Amino acid sequence: MNNGLSKPLGMVLLAAAVFAAAGCTAPGSPRPLSSSSAAAGDPAPSGSATGPSVAGPKASSAPVPAARTARTAVPAVPAAPGAAQAAPVPTFAPAEQRYLASRVPKGTDPNAVLQVGQERCDQLETVKVKDPKAVVSHLIENQDSEEVDAIAELCPGLQPQLDAARRGFTDGSFTIGAPAPKPGGGSISAGKYEAWNPSPSCTLAAYDATGNTVAESSGGSAVTIPVGAVRVVSDGCYTWLAS
Repeated sequence: MNNGLSKPLGMVLLAAAVFAAAGCTAPGSPRPLSSSSAAAGDPAPSGSATGPSVAGPKASSAPVPAARTARTAVPAVPAAPGAAQAAPVPTFAPAEQRYLASRVPKGTDPNAVLQVGQERCDQLETVKVKDPKAVVSHLIENQDSEEVDAIAELCPGLQPQLDAARRGFTDGSFTIGAPAPKPGGGSISAGKYEAWNPSPSCTLAAYDATGNTVAESSGGSAVTIPVGAVRVVSDGCYTWLAS
């Protein structure tokens, strides 16, 4: 070995060892990455075991949303236990009250009962506009208390038709006297009558006390029942209206 070269080489190696122990870098050697250099922005070697350096916080370009205000639901006020809401008390006119008297079954809505009577009136009023005699004919055949009371209290404009119906009569056998007809029988007064919409087979005959025919008609024209008649028989004519 050349002794001229070994001494300088040994001194170099000794100096490197001293620098390494002191944490310094020998001249011409790369510096190890320290925390101060990372903070100064020196890039870390790729694949370094210490990982990428952590940069300081950066300002975001996205707008910062405003803080939301918590929405508190308004609690419903609970009803008192067992409390029932009172139903509104219906208000009726005096005539409606009279119509509803003794006509509303227990537990039934009086408005529903009143509506039935009003609908009957509406139907009759509609027919009256077209043919008043049709209303009279209908009432001759249907003089029930419901309809009569409805006219008296809810639609008094139909009272003339109801009065005329009480003087008319239906098919059947009737005596002559005070007018008290009813469907199929009763008594009627002498006077002039006309059939409303009779059938082609309509026949009417009035008889005196001896059984003689004193008046007859097929419904095509008015017929007069004389005072001397005691009985009238009608068939196929449906209704007769007093003229």
